[in-house]
Amino acid sequence: MKNRLLYIFIFVLGLGFTACETSLDINDDPNNPTEATIGLVFPAAQASLTTQVSGQLFNLGGFFSQYWDQSPEAGQYLDLSNYKLDTESFQTFFDEAYSGGLNDLQYVLDKAEATGDWGNYLAATVVRAYYFQLLVDLYDEVPYTEALKGTEFIFPKYDKGEDVYNGIIAELDVALAKDFSGQTVTSKDLFFEGDLQAWIQFANSLKLKIATRAGNTALVNQLLTTPNFITKNVGLNSSVYSQEQNKRNPWYETNVSRLSGDGDYSINHVASHNFILYLQTKNDPRINTLFFPSVTTGNHNGNYFGSSKLAAERKADKRDDFSTVKIEQTHPSYIMLVSEVLLLQAEGYARAGDYAKAKSVYDQAVNASFELHGLDGASALLASGGSYEFTATNLTDALEQIMMQKYVCLAHFNNIEAWFEHNRTGYPKISPVPAKDATYVPGEFTSPVDNKLGDGRFPHRLYYTDSEVSSNPNTPEQINDITIKVWWDNN
Repeated sequence: MKNRLLYIFIFVLGLGFTACETSLDINDDPNNPTEATIGLVFPAAQASLTTQVSGQLFNLGGFFSQYWDQSPEAGQYLDLSNYKLDTESFQTFFDEAYSGGLNDLQYVLDKAEATGDWGNYLAATVVRAYYFQLLVDLYDEVPYTEALKGTEFIFPKYDKGEDVYNGIIAELDVALAKDFSGQTVTSKDLFFEGDLQAWIQFANSLKLKIATRAGNTALVNQLLTTPNFITKNVGLNSSVYSQEQNKRNPWYETNVSRLSGDGDYSINHVASHNFILYLQTKNDPRINTLFFPSVTTGNHNGNYFGSSKLAAERKADKRDDFSTVKIEQTHPSYIMLVSEVLLLQAEGYARAGDYAKAKSVYDQAVNASFELHGLDGASALLASGGSYEFTATNLTDALEQIMMQKYVCLAHFNNIEAWFEHNRTGYPKISPVPAKDATYVPGEFTSPVDNKLGDGRFPHRLYYTDSEVSSNPNTPEQINDITIKVWWDNN
């Protein structure tokens, strides 16, 4: 465990280490090699990705998935709750992806391929594929075929999002086809501690997610024919973190420790009325592991999304009037959940018309989510007449039940993924009325009260970053509207 802490916090939280920075003249000291090893570089790439997904992208996804809202007594993220982004928003993620994490992964791949180290080759390929899918889902066109090739392509071209998707599926297939006899994965592996079979399952699970999002029915059905998917959540579990400063969950470190003074909750975040009301109508006990109740009332209350610091009648609101986000120092940083993959399978079965099989894995997903939250009681909600009973006998109803359950399962574990899935499927639905209207349906998204995109308009992507536009002449023309959809977003 000490080694795992060393790798994540020394080499990653600074986000400055890459494989190219190993040029010290220490040839005579075997404990300080001049060439970085896979055991050194790969964990840095893993933790770099995980830190981004559970840090700034986690925060973005929390707002865009309407899990939470800006606290009325602060204003750090008011622009996110009002959908006001610009070309500098989340620039550090794009820059770190190419100069840090992906660069490290390319080093691992080159080194592993040269030596026939197919275990580490597979692991690096999977993390690389996850990275590129994330980039496409945020920006659509991104550098891919000419990226990470050093001086060969100083200004790499941008590839279409669909081409990147096809490319990473092909990369995963190549890696999975290698001969793994006698192969291993570095014991410094932060996700599975060197378990090669777990990496094979993660590769298949990622292929299922990519195929589902791309609408590749044939590949989905192929994967479901011989299912071999993850059985444990992927990422950094609670044991990696501690209560020491700079060794805590990235979102907590920034939003609670540094911005809020090590209190129980962030001064900038309160629960969204939409999400709170949905959990309450379903009698879902996960509400108590996701949020602290209102200090004022002792009950769970949410803010009308995007309403802070707007109307005169809201000026008396206090943070204590609302539920606050319950993410603590050692909250795990996961990039893929067992419940998420089970629900991907449920969707695949539902699209094939097998609603009995869809129900079976749907039920497993809810149980897996409750287990992650440390809760009992899923069986009562899934039973006949329960609020989460799977009753669908047609595709429309099945997708709504599956996707709304995924919406809850992803909350406070992979918020950005919930936003992508909303964009792909349209669930949660978008309400035609404000949340305070008597006809409002709990859980539906509402246009922010102060929507900077215009009433009823929602973000579907990010702007290209200023740094990339100014440095790479091959960057596509800057979009003028973040409601423009990425290639797979047909909703």
